[in-house]
Amino acid sequence: MTTLENIKSWLINDELRCATVRNVQTLENCLRHIVLAAECITAMQGYLPGLELAVYVDGESQRLRRKYSVFRFHPERGEIELLVYLHGQGPGSHWAAGLQAGDSVWFRGFTGRITLDTQAATHWFLGDETTLAPFAAIAAAAGSRCEGVIEGNGKVQALLETLWLPFTSVPRKPGSDSRLIGIARTLDLPEVNTTIYVAGAARTVAAVNYVLLHERGIDADRVRRKNFWGDKRR
Repeated sequence: MTTLENIKSWLINDELRCATVRNVQTLENCLRHIVLAAECITAMQGYLPGLELAVYVDGESQRLRRKYSVFRFHPERGEIELLVYLHGQGPGSHWAAGLQAGDSVWFRGFTGRITLDTQAATHWFLGDETTLAPFAAIAAAAGSRCEGVIEGNGKVQALLETLWLPFTSVPRKPGSDSRLIGIARTLDLPEVNTTIYVAGAARTVAAVNYVLLHERGIDADRVRRKNFWGDKRR
């Protein structure tokens, strides 16, 4: 893209928009499925599977933002679907838990760094409960083999089944390092044409990335990663 095209793209993605909550439901008492609707959504450009919105979780005051990945994008009917994991007692979880149909939601987008690799023949996913929305969007658009491991509490497997995701769940061990690190060491990956998506807790993403690149010698171009939340061990 030229410099002018980059500036135009930034301006489009930074535009403030407002949508109405058309529907909201809670899955397994921990994941909020939110459907946003607005005429302005029909004109949104630049979406790629895995991208996110910057949502103002404090409403019209517009001082506090949280980023949430798009689960599904329907420009033809002016809808965006989000999946928001109720992750602790922070302002984002409080906002998502309290949403009701008819509420207004202010947001900007699309942004993000973890998107579908359209050239890959196989897609591997390593993440936790917070990564379900982008991983689901990427897997749905991939059109080729997708596998993955999602670490979390006892509700993760039910969520995977509800969302029809082709992943395996592993239970988190409280007080210990993520099991995804060991899985990355032993994962049987095809030699070529495989892209690995790593997202979730910052410390886990860094550790898994180190294993893949430095211990296993996987080309950095084959790994797409994104920190979704901070480092406190749960």
